[in-house]
Amino acid sequence: GGQGAVGYSYFLAKAGSPDYLLATETSLLSLPLSVDVAFSYRSFTPIMKIGDDYTLLVALPGSPITSCADAVAQSRGRRVLAGISGAVGPDAVAQSRGRRVLAGISGAVGPDAVVFSQMERVAGADFDTVPYEGGGETLAAVLGGQVELASLNPSEVVGQLRAGQLKALCVFADQRYTYPELAGIPTSVEQGVPVSFAQFRGMIAPGGLNPQAAEYWIGVARRFADSPAYAEYVESEFLQPRAAFGEEFTAYLRDNEGLLAQVVRR
Repeated sequence: GGQGAVGYSYFLAKAGSPDYLLATETSLLSLPLSVDVAFSYRSFTPIMKIGDDYTLLVALPGSPITSCADAVAQSRGRRVLAGISGAVGPDAVAQSRGRRVLAGISGAVGPDAVVFSQMERVAGADFDTVPYEGGGETLAAVLGGQVELASLNPSEVVGQLRAGQLKALCVFADQRYTYPELAGIPTSVEQGVPVSFAQFRGMIAPGGLNPQAAEYWIGVARRFADSPAYAEYVESEFLQPRAAFGEEFTAYLRDNEGLLAQVVRR
């Protein structure tokens, strides 16, 4: 609940216990930057970054927008509305002149909001926002024609891409995916829009662990990364398998927090 705030707050009370793990993602960083919560990533013990989840910019097949670069160009000439999660984001619905372009994102400072914000900052796009509770609502909005654009994870939209119900305009990454279903989708960078941001997937333990307990869980995580189960999970979720453990994961969180802070405080 609350974009993960309920779970993280519950986990905060498990400090010192070696018996718990929690699945985590970018909300671990975005929540403390955007709302008043009692935790940050420093409150916990980072164990493993499982992989990276780069979002796709998608639209209905009949949309006149044909690429990420085209979305930027059209946003300069007509109002583009982008949706953000109502749980942590403002209501940014705006009136437009002429035909409106509606774009949906879920998460005020999550990966969706970051990529739209970066398109504005580095490419001169002009997007407004419409709030949605999460990726499921955003997907329904773009399928229903309430929004024209959405930034969504591959696992959320691959079924609609296969069925021809949506088209992918780009992936916000430096390199293309190699999965057959996604390999034909150009990157935003290829299209002249230098925007790349990944939602991480990972595991954390409670804070205040003794070093032996932390090393135990990091060892378990390393064995998991070498197992068929890890490969199966990464493939099923269309992740880039970029694992990091312990201090390396902590360093990633620190750097990623700095990037998100630029979006929140701009």
